[in-house]
Amino acid sequence: MGDFNALLTPEQTMRSLLNSEELALYDEGPKEGQQQLTWVAPAVPAFIFGHSGIYGAIVGIPLILAVVLGSLGSGMGYRLVGLAVMSTAVLWIVIAVRLYLRTYTRYILAPKRIIKMDGIISKFDASIEWDKITDISKKQSWWGQWLDYGDIKIETANDTSDFGTMKDVPRPREFVTRLEAMRKAAKHSPLNEAALRALVSLNDVLTKGELVVEQVEQDDPLRPAGWRLRRYESDLPG
Repeated sequence: MGDFNALLTPEQTMRSLLNSEELALYDEGPKEGQQQLTWVAPAVPAFIFGHSGIYGAIVGIPLILAVVLGSLGSGMGYRLVGLAVMSTAVLWIVIAVRLYLRTYTRYILAPKRIIKMDGIISKFDASIEWDKITDISKKQSWWGQWLDYGDIKIETANDTSDFGTMKDVPRPREFVTRLEAMRKAAKHSPLNEAALRALVSLNDVLTKGELVVEQVEQDDPLRPAGWRLRRYESDLPG
């Protein structure tokens, strides 16, 4: 978090955050598999309307002064019109650059976790596993409801999480539905290895038998690997 790296494209930055399993799903998996690893960037209309007052003042104030002073026959009015035109040109450049920088902010949905990345030079990233999420809430302003964007807050039992709120998410209702679906799927995942080994140890103590924990690969690459028990048959004589 906050490290300085060579300038990467947003796609390269995102790929650097994915583990090998997620990369395989993202790069080589079937289309139905790739749909389980998706991302969104903050909505463009949210940026435009969020800064419209500032940009409007930068361009509008010189124009208003130009009208007033121009009506009085002052040459200053024409200079202010020129200033407004130059301000508009500069603002378009600033807006284009800042919109490009926003593509470095991505909210990535992976099969086992949600990832948030931000920053082009000073980089930030955080992730939360689906089964660690305690609540998901959505907030939309009036403009957000009209233009279909909003903020989504992810809450966990860990109050010190750096994940924070996902700002200006496009189509937030669809996004929350997807979040809830993946969170629900994580709750129904098999026991993890540590928990299963603890059960094995307990059973081993009670029965004096020898059990082996084996990983079972799933046919569906999107489902986590399962675990099964079998009694170990030693080749040594009785």
